[in-house]
Amino acid sequence: MKQVKDKEAIVYIMATLGKTLWVVDDVEGINAPGKPELLVRIPSDFVINIGFADDADGSKFSRKLDGMMNDALLSGKETAVVGEYDKLVGSNNIEIRSSVFLTIDAK
Repeated sequence: MKQVKDKEAIVYIMATLGKTLWVVDDVEGINAPGKPELLVRIPSDFVINIGFADDADGSKFSRKLDGMMNDALLSGKETAVVGEYDKLVGSNNIEIRSSVFLTIDAK
């Protein structure tokens, strides 16, 4: 919202996680008994779709948001963060996709 600044330009923001929320990652030397840290990850990509109103040019925000312009590909496991998904947004949608890793210090 800080990058866009015009809340009226955003139709929806949808966040998607995989079926399994967190899994212990099997990395050699980490997660072994007696080790002080635990590495977990989301097993698939974390995806955020931001749909823009037809009078707003979403492409001018794609670099700022480090995303790509395309139609939102929904899996049915999305959570609405702002607004509701609208298929009429079409490719005036920015998709931000990233993998998430989390290290937990066991101390």
